[in-house]
Order: sequence, then C-alpha cells, then structure tokens
Amino acid sequence: MCRCGHIALLLLCFSIASFAYGQAPPPAAEPSLPVNYDEQMHSDTAVVPINYREQTEKADAFYDTLRHRQYKNPLTRFLFRSLIKSRNSSDEGPPMLDFKRNRNYFETYSGKHITAIHITQANVFSPRDPAEKVGWVQRLIDKIHIRTKQKQLVQNLLFKAGDTINPYVMGINEELLRSLPNLSTAYFVIMPDPHDSTGVTVNIFARDNWSISADGRLGSVENNLSVFDRNFLGTGDELKLIFTSEKGLKNIGTEINYTARNLLGSFTDVTVKMGVGANSNIGQFTVDRPFILPSDWAFGFNAGRAYKREELILTDTSYYINRFKVDGWIGKSWCLNWHNGTSVYIAASLGKEQYSNRPPITESLNPYYHNSDLFLFSLGFARRNYFQGNMIYGYDRTEDIPYGFRVELVAGREWEEKLGRRDYLGMRGYWGNLVGDHYLEAGAALGSFFTSDHKLQQSVISSHIKYFTPLLRVRTSYIRQFGVLSATMGFNRLEGEREALRYEKRQGLGIRGLETNSWLSGYNRLTMSSEPVLFTPLFLYHFRFAFFMFGDVGWMGYNNNLFRNRFTGAIGAGVRLKNERLIFNNIQIRLGYAFNRPPEVGYSYFSISNEQDFQETAFAPGQPQIVPYR
Repeated sequence: MCRCGHIALLLLCFSIASFAYGQAPPPAAEPSLPVNYDEQMHSDTAVVPINYREQTEKADAFYDTLRHRQYKNPLTRFLFRSLIKSRNSSDEGPPMLDFKRNRNYFETYSGKHITAIHITQANVFSPRDPAEKVGWVQRLIDKIHIRTKQKQLVQNLLFKAGDTINPYVMGINEELLRSLPNLSTAYFVIMPDPHDSTGVTVNIFARDNWSISADGRLGSVENNLSVFDRNFLGTGDELKLIFTSEKGLKNIGTEINYTARNLLGSFTDVTVKMGVGANSNIGQFTVDRPFILPSDWAFGFNAGRAYKREELILTDTSYYINRFKVDGWIGKSWCLNWHNGTSVYIAASLGKEQYSNRPPITESLNPYYHNSDLFLFSLGFARRNYFQGNMIYGYDRTEDIPYGFRVELVAGREWEEKLGRRDYLGMRGYWGNLVGDHYLEAGAALGSFFTSDHKLQQSVISSHIKYFTPLLRVRTSYIRQFGVLSATMGFNRLEGEREALRYEKRQGLGIRGLETNSWLSGYNRLTMSSEPVLFTPLFLYHFRFAFFMFGDVGWMGYNNNLFRNRFTGAIGAGVRLKNERLIFNNIQIRLGYAFNRPPEVGYSYFSISNEQDFQETAFAPGQPQIVPYR
C-alpha cells in the first residue's frame, strides 16, 4: 500500500472511531487517592481521579488494536503508534454531563479540622497509570520541563493545617489553583484521619502545563510575535518577550514583561513592562491584589507612560501620542453568608491622566485625549460560586463556570481640562445560573457624566445575554450550542475618536472576520451570535479537535431604534485544536462569508489564529470603573 493509502487509512480509522460506540457514559465518580500519600508527594505518578466504565474500555481497546498492529511501512508505524492515543488519555476522563461536584462533596466534611495536607504533583505528560508507556516526545518534554515548585503551590492555599473545613473556601481555592496558567488541572480529595475521629487530611493533586510557548500574528499593517514562559524557573511567574514590526519587517520594536504572581504568598501580582521601537516606547508598573474571599481586602496601583503612534480612523491619519497615567484603588468586603458567598463591599479609586502630545482637542472634540483627574466610589453586593464541567470552552480539563450575581452603584467626580468639573453616576448588575440544564448569564449597565448645570454627557446603556446548552451525545461525539446577544447605546456623545462604536473582535461584540473602519460606525449597536460546536474524540499527541459553525449578525448606526440601523452579517465554519497540556491558546482555522457589508469594509474569508478561551463574567467585585463605551 502506498503512503497516501496509509494516510487515507488513518483518516478512515478516525472516522470509524467517531461513530463506533453510542452509549453515553454516566456522570463521573468522585476522585480517590492511593493509601500512601507521602510517597506520592514528589512523584510524577498522576492520581486516578475518575472510574472509567465499560464504554471507555471499548474505545481504549479499539485504539490499542490500531497501535499494536504490525505495520511494515515505518511511516505507518509512526502514525499509528506515536500519534494515536486513547481518547480518554487525560486526567479528566469522560465528559461530565452535569454540574454536580465539589460544594456537596466538601459539605460532607464541613467543620472538621485539618490534621495534615499532602501534595501530589505530576509532570506535563505523566501517565495516570504507572504501567502506561508514553512516547519519547512526551518523555523529553517532561525531562526538560521545570516543574512548579511545591512552595509556590502552598502559597496559593487559602487554608493550613489546624484550620477547620469551610466548604466555600475549599471550592474557591480549587478554582483559584485551576486558574493558574502554569497548571493544567488541580483538585482536592479529603480523607478521614484514621488517628483522629474529628480530623481529616486534605490531599491536593496538581498537574503542570508546559509553560513555554509563542503567539504570532501577521497583519496588513503590523506583525506581532511573542515568546513567553508562564512558569519561569518553576516559580509561577511569567516572562514575556514581544517583537513587533511594520509590514515588510520594517521598524522592529521589542518589549519585555515580567509578572511576579502571588508575591510572598500575599495573592498580589506585580507586573513590570518596558518596550522600545516600532512607533512605541512604553514603561509600566502594576500592582494588583483582587478580592478572593467574601470577607477580604483588595487594592491596586498602576503607573505608566506610553509614547505610541495611534491610527485615527475618522480622519484617516495617525498621531504620536504621549500619555501618562497613574491610578490607585482600595476596597473592603464583608461576608454576609459563608454558605453561598454573599458579601457587601465598598471601594474607592483615584486616577490622573495627562497628554503632552495628542490630536486636536476642543471642549467637545476628542474628549479621550483631555487631561483629567477622576475619583470614583462604589458600593455593591456580590455572590460568587462555581460549577464544574468540561467540554465547554476547553476539552481535557475541569472548567470552572461562575454563577451568582453582582449589583453595584458607582459615583464620583471628574476634573476635566476642557469640560470642567463633572459628576458621574453609574449602575451595573450581573446574574448567572443554571436554568434547567442550560446556563444563562445576563448583565445590564448604565452610566453618565453630569455637567455643573446638570446636563447629561457621554451617557451609556449596555446589556448582554450569554447562554450555552447541555451536551448532546452523538455517538462518540458531543454537541453544545452557544449564543450571545449584546446591545450598546450612546447618548449625548461628543465628537472624535472612540465617540462612535464599531464592531469589536470579541465574540458577542462583533462580526467575525469583518475589518473595523469608519464606514461601519454609530452611537448604537446590536449584535447576535450563534455557534454550535462538535467535540470529537479525535486525539493526536494530546491535541483535541472541535468543529464549529457560526452565524453573526449586527445592526450599527445612529438611530435609537436599533433595528433601523445598517444590517450586516457573516456565516462560516471551522475547526479548533486544543492541547490542554500546552499553554498556548486554541488554534483556530476559520472559513467565512460576510453579507450586506459596504464595499469599503474588508473581510477575511480565511484565517488561522490563536484564539483566547472565552471568559464568563466573574461576579467578584473589583476596582470602581465607569461604564465602558465599546
């Protein structure tokens, strides 16, 4: 058989595997650890978290047959033995078909005191079963990878030996560990202490990501390449190098960023950025300590200067803008109910923004380039919890989807060089939860400045709805439907750049593939997006494949009746490749077609890009901010 025939046979085998089995697996069982924990503390042996069922064994047997068959052609042997792995060769096992997980689990041990904490760490590709063999590529990656230091994991714990089990804190802490970019998964298992009837031991399992990666973008105006390590020397810190250039590799610029995460165990991140060249010189220093628990302190500080060329779309020109900004904030929250995480909070911020080089400005022109001082104060209520699932925005990992609410009142005063003293008042509210088996998240916000003679300026009203459905089993694949509806309206706007809306690149605020320019702009925008995703069992070197279709439509213009503005849309399909053991974003290949667009607006019919994971609204409070107009 020729090599093309071998490759065709390989693709045929994948197709057969996708439709070979049809029974849905039951919900995943609770994890269990081996008896001897201490010997596991520095082992690369991953603890088996899921009990696999008959269906999984059938799939594994099918792939084993392909892997161990004798092939005469060396290329065929490499493809089948090195590339094909078990469809469930991961830490997470079969997809969880519901959201039941850790809150009920931790409630079982509520009030028990912690007698000991044991940590098990696994390398990037360490197998679940010590008897399982891994390929030479995986072994090489594990050998050269610098694993996360155990001290860094301990610093991210919200409890210590001697504390009592608080189910809410345990659930939040699991999510906190899984959100670290240097870890692919983490979970807690609580076991009764055989020597103390009132005590328990907390067993922590954490698997590393391969933390060194790169991102790149080739554009019609600018090229961008970034190389980063998000677990620098095993500390959990991030070192990032960014190289930019104009088309044709002209005017090359460099930037270096370093983020020290959880500095000294204070849950405070410190970031330093410096960059020169490519029409941009920047320097920035940032400190960020977010709200983590319902009763907590939070603060932040940011100081930066940027000298950068900005393209002004409305006037079809560019300016070198010298901008200096400094701001700081502090907040305090008080827990009202530790069972569900309800809290009340207050926060205050003060910021200053100045320009020494900028576009032409007047009282009503280009207000975003006016020098200003802004003081804001916020008061609100919040509740934050997390569901656990997978095959939502990722693949082989536990995903934490927030649910809860946040309502907030923001008030303050601005001192503006051209507009004078202005007061500000804004309100926002977010809510998200399961409705039946469907996840629904909605939010609305409104805000406005008030002049000294009580006139409204730069008013904004925005709202959105996001949802996704439960998984639908189709033989060995799964389908999930996603949707986003978003509306933004501006009133009493001024003139100039950023005073008119455009379609954004983010899902729910734009039309995928559509270029941004002044031919499609307005004070009001309505967008709708629908996307069914097919998660397949295809598995190549820990890469998973998800196929999707999409339909994006939008209405943009200056009419307050949103549906009387210009209608534009796009449809298309593509595939996403994701490796949860590697740290780079989803690789997305997309084909699309736009309709009813102005001829002056370009469209990308084909694209290959690195796509960020989608993020739902985090219901934790934060720095006081005006309602954004974007």
